[in-house]
Parts: sequence; C-alpha cells; structure tokens
Amino acid sequence: IIYAGDHYTDIVSPGYCVKIMTGAAVPPALNIVVRKEDTIVDNTTVRFIPDLKIKHFQNIAQKGEDAVFDSLILKTGTQIKKQHIPTLATIGADPINVYT
Repeated sequence: IIYAGDHYTDIVSPGYCVKIMTGAAVPPALNIVVRKEDTIVDNTTVRFIPDLKIKHFQNIAQKGEDAVFDSLILKTGTQIKKQHIPTLATIGADPINVYT
C-alpha cells in the first residue's frame, strides 16, 4: 500500500498492481490509477469491472495542473494552514520557506 507521503521504490512487474491511497504520489514507473469502485477484489486477485475504459495517466493529477503558470497561489504573508498544504503539494512547492 502506498500512503500519502510515502516514497515507493519497489518494482511492480507487468500484470501486477499496488494499492495507492488518495493523495499519494504515483511512482514514476506506474502510469494508471484505477478507482477502487472500478475493481473486483477476491483475496489476492484484482479484476476490473467489465467494459472499463482505461487510458494512460487516468486518475493521476499532474504537478501544477490546478494552477495557471505564473499565477498567484498564495499572497506573501499568508499564514499557511492545513487547507493550503494540498495546493502547495500539487504545484510541487518543496521545500516551503516558513518565517516566524
């Protein structure tokens, strides 16, 4: 299982999958996320529901896709609170300079 904040480094062989939680980074070698509700799980076997349409990079948010290039994300002096963290993460703001 890949949790948000994990840095998954295992190799996933063709025909296999990894459970990934919402907000977790998708490892670079993987290119599709199938929603849990689009699967049928039996013990250690995962199957897709019939007629499921799959395309590369589906359900994978790309870094920065929620913001237009060169747009204002947060104003200078904004006190960063928990609701700001997902936005900063999606634009790849790492590290974040914090002043007290």
